[in-house]
Amino acid sequence: MFPTVKQRVIIATGILIGAGLFAMGKELLMATDAGSGISLMSSRVGPTIATGLIAGIGLPVLAMGVFSSSSGHPLSGIFLISTSLFILAGSIEGWLSRSSSAAGSELPQRYVALIVETTIWQIGVLATIFAIHISRKKMRALLPIVATSSHLGDDTHFKLPRGLSLVSGLACAMISALLGLILLKDNNAVQVMAGLFIAFSLGSLVTQLILPNTNPVPLLLSPALVAITTYAYVQFKFQSADEFHAAMWTSRLPGLALALPIHYVSAGVAGVAFGIGWAQGLMTNQTMPQNAKASSSTG
Repeated sequence: MFPTVKQRVIIATGILIGAGLFAMGKELLMATDAGSGISLMSSRVGPTIATGLIAGIGLPVLAMGVFSSSSGHPLSGIFLISTSLFILAGSIEGWLSRSSSAAGSELPQRYVALIVETTIWQIGVLATIFAIHISRKKMRALLPIVATSSHLGDDTHFKLPRGLSLVSGLACAMISALLGLILLKDNNAVQVMAGLFIAFSLGSLVTQLILPNTNPVPLLLSPALVAITTYAYVQFKFQSADEFHAAMWTSRLPGLALALPIHYVSAGVAGVAFGIGWAQGLMTNQTMPQNAKASSSTG
């Protein structure tokens, strides 16, 4: 069950505007060598200013996300914002090159910075979820003409994770990670982005079908869990830059380690939102004929 034409137009317009806004700050977010692989930790303006820049640009994009979620499915705003970030995602190759030539800790230990960066991005994800949670009902009341459909949103409730929702989040992370290991084979940006989007779309779809859950928060955090686990594995598994590069050239390095935090927070989170909506649509289509049959038999 697809969103209404109005909702699709809102989402598409928001993505285009959001991508344009983030593109305006892309040059400042890049490293001094202008190489690929945007990372807040290696930005030419420094991690603090880079984080502030993302937050500043993100405010109008967040407003569009809240509007999208208020006019339709609650997750549409998260999909809009995360997809807008695609414009910043490039190959990790430049980051690997900078990390190899940097003074100080060797390359495997540089993954610690990516763990910190992933955590920073997740604060943004949680802030987005909270903003949508507290604003959606008010916006729908203020804009009844726009909020004519929730598009399956009645079965989506942002809450603190507990019990089954935590289990579903772990299941989504494990399924998506397994799929990601199969799909991600090199550091090509298109392959990484497509692989993560497909992996987390299918991971959240399967999880939602097996463990139906109205709280999407743990699933939305599953890309961060996969990223942090992968980065920690690389840090402790490989003891030197030579060992790291040998593993990379012999395909012993997990493909998930070739994705930067920006890849996980954009393609990963967008995939989760898409997969949850996909699963809700399938379940709704299954229950509709049953309800119709029950109504006809009682009539």
